[in-house]
Amino acid sequence: MQNMENEEKTRTGEKETEKISDKRKEAGKYKKKSEKKRKEKGDESVLSEEIVTTENGKKKKFGKKQAIILAVTASVLVVAMTVGLCLYYFVFNKGVDYYEYFNNFKSEEVTSAVCTANLSQDTYVNSYDPTEKIFITARSYVVSDGSTVERYGFASAEEEYCPPIYSAIVQTYGDYAIVAKPINETSGTGNYIDFIRYRGEEGTPYSLMEGKELYYTESYKQIEILGEYAVVYGSIDYTLSQPTYSVFYDYKSGAELLEKFRVRAAYDSSAGTAYTYILCDNYLAAYSTDRAYFYDTTTDPVRGYLEPARQGEYVAFSEMTDSLSSFSRELFVAYLGNGWFVRSAMLSKYEPFNGFNLRLPGIDETMAQYARTKTDFYNIKTGKTSSANDIFCVAGVANEYTYDYYNQQSYMLGSLQVYDKETDTYEYNLPFANPAAMIKKGYSIVYYYYLPYLEDYAADQTTFVGYTGETTYCIFDENLKRIQPKNALMPTAYIDGVGIQTSDPIYSETTGTAYAYDRYMESTVLATFSQGKATYIPYYATKDGCIINGTLKTGTGEAGQFYGAVTPAGLRITDFVYDELTYFSGGYAIGAKVSDGVKKYYRIDEKGKETELGDVVVLFQGTYTYKDGEKVGLKNYAGDIIIEPVEGTINVSDNPMNEDGSAMESYALVTVGNAAKIYKLNRE
Repeated sequence: MQNMENEEKTRTGEKETEKISDKRKEAGKYKKKSEKKRKEKGDESVLSEEIVTTENGKKKKFGKKQAIILAVTASVLVVAMTVGLCLYYFVFNKGVDYYEYFNNFKSEEVTSAVCTANLSQDTYVNSYDPTEKIFITARSYVVSDGSTVERYGFASAEEEYCPPIYSAIVQTYGDYAIVAKPINETSGTGNYIDFIRYRGEEGTPYSLMEGKELYYTESYKQIEILGEYAVVYGSIDYTLSQPTYSVFYDYKSGAELLEKFRVRAAYDSSAGTAYTYILCDNYLAAYSTDRAYFYDTTTDPVRGYLEPARQGEYVAFSEMTDSLSSFSRELFVAYLGNGWFVRSAMLSKYEPFNGFNLRLPGIDETMAQYARTKTDFYNIKTGKTSSANDIFCVAGVANEYTYDYYNQQSYMLGSLQVYDKETDTYEYNLPFANPAAMIKKGYSIVYYYYLPYLEDYAADQTTFVGYTGETTYCIFDENLKRIQPKNALMPTAYIDGVGIQTSDPIYSETTGTAYAYDRYMESTVLATFSQGKATYIPYYATKDGCIINGTLKTGTGEAGQFYGAVTPAGLRITDFVYDELTYFSGGYAIGAKVSDGVKKYYRIDEKGKETELGDVVVLFQGTYTYKDGEKVGLKNYAGDIIIEPVEGTINVSDNPMNEDGSAMESYALVTVGNAAKIYKLNRE
């Protein structure tokens, strides 16, 4: 992860004030001339002698009444012009409105819970798929040798689609899934792979591979769902670890998989890896570590195989083929829309070599990587390529085409429950944003390395080691028009109109001064960096407060990390004294302090007043489980009971940044004995 320093930029408004002053002077010329005439001739003579040219060119005198109307109208126009100019310069002419590119999410408080589904006996929730909004259910079975195995099924928040009968859920997509089904129900070993439709039809899910006995293996990729196609590495009857072709099947048109076409890019023997496929807008890319092929799936196959598109064969470092084996190789391919792909390749070593143009710092000097990189943009529709001089290595792309990947990443990182042995509690983590949900459709966030340092030296400060790369980002539209946001090193997560640049699950700003941003990317200082004393990084913000992590010098002179909160305007709510701190929800946050291995929780209001809580078990996003004797229930941050205490367990699945515009969507999973229920948490 690469970070970078941000500089404070404030707006003075002096130039705008001068412009308005000039405009006001110009707009007042007519009024000043009239006043001069009045002083010279008197008001009545001026009013009676004003003339105007009519449509037929004749001149006629104004009457006194008409002149008064004209004078009043002119005054109104002057006032309107003045107000209009003020609005233009102070409101409408604020600069680029980044709401054109970024979504603004709405935070809401958990107010109630409704039980939406009862799972079948002995069934519990194993995991949650935030993209498909599917719960993977599970049940334990005792098999013939006396051992216990787990079987898995499918449920939504409203109904159970399929009981737990599968050995593994390999992939879900829409109403379909790839699963491993046991060869023998009473045996714990041996599985076939199956492609099923688990949702959308009456009764038990049905197989699209009926009669096929394709053994399931975890050691290599066999089959995957890729948009409208099921891709098999080899054929449906015989998959291979090193296939020479892949078959693409239509899985929606009938009751079985129907072959549509094949591609020869299946396994790259020179790299020793299978090709990765991405499919977007009917354009298919197959890439390995240093080569790629691009296909238009709407073209007719030749003898069953798709042929690469115009200029659709790509080898990153063709001039170094003989020496590639001595490098680590990486090729990144992503789709930007309208036929445009980005291709970014890298060769790297742990020592400098002739031709490297990027240094990636590691944990220490011995782990630093030296890389040769190249990046271009390829349009599959025209065969043309383009480049950007300062984008010589792309680290990632977030857009509607990579939504599923980032959604899974942000959910998984946010749902990790780390157990702390010292305090015998689970640690709380602030939510991770989904950058592919942050950016609006039609635009792409492109993370790239840039070179902020002309010189970089080793620890001895005398040995020059080259250039060190840092990551930043820009925005591209689907016509490859580039937008480089000002004051922004990382994408901005907007919630309640408050922007923070460090909610990204993969990249973040460096520590320093913490900022919040408005829709025009104008910054507000939240906490100021102090050399050798304090450095900050913002983590999550809503209209009620911004949560910041600060690295501060403690009383012993050692640096410690603590959380604090300020308002979006930069006013202090709490000091930096909390080892854990949630965001504000319903006017309250929950903070935790650890001392001598004991963790204490506090409810904090919007003025920073804290009240100790003695019933917190686990903190979630907007809620926490609480203990009531031997029972456990669920409360919101304000302390309102959301789910009454039960003699069982309660867990919560929180999914940030949803397509409906909500900052958080949550479900509670309540298990009592051998019965499990799913609750939808209502937010208002």
